[in-house]
Amino acid sequence: GDEGGLQARDGGDQGRAMRLVRSLNRAFHDPSHEAFGQLRGGGGPLWQREYDRASGAGGMCQKVERVLAEFGAEQMVIGHNPQVGGRPVLKCGNRLILVDVGMSRAYYGELMALECEGGTMSALYPAPLGREVLFQR
Repeated sequence: GDEGGLQARDGGDQGRAMRLVRSLNRAFHDPSHEAFGQLRGGGGPLWQREYDRASGAGGMCQKVERVLAEFGAEQMVIGHNPQVGGRPVLKCGNRLILVDVGMSRAYYGELMALECEGGTMSALYPAPLGREVLFQR
């Protein structure tokens, strides 16, 4: 995938989603593209906070499911929504993962990397915290 862009696994039934991802990535990185300002502006997806308000009930998790189905994805990982406590938050049955742990000193100063391997998703922290398994399939 493009550095700093959307990524999706390529598959036979995901051709439309892959074309959309490629198109969005091109628009995001090309200042001459008509959608450049919309993608990077204050109302664009980089600053979108809607999914942070998702709860176990209600329409937001249904929206997450629709987006995942549209892209043929299993989970959605989102940053730019600092989580109180400096830890990743899983919502909507582990289908939505909010990973902004507030690395900036202006927030929580927590360092964290997300690792997805063999059906296990873990948060990796500097010592002494180490690895925290968020969930396993």
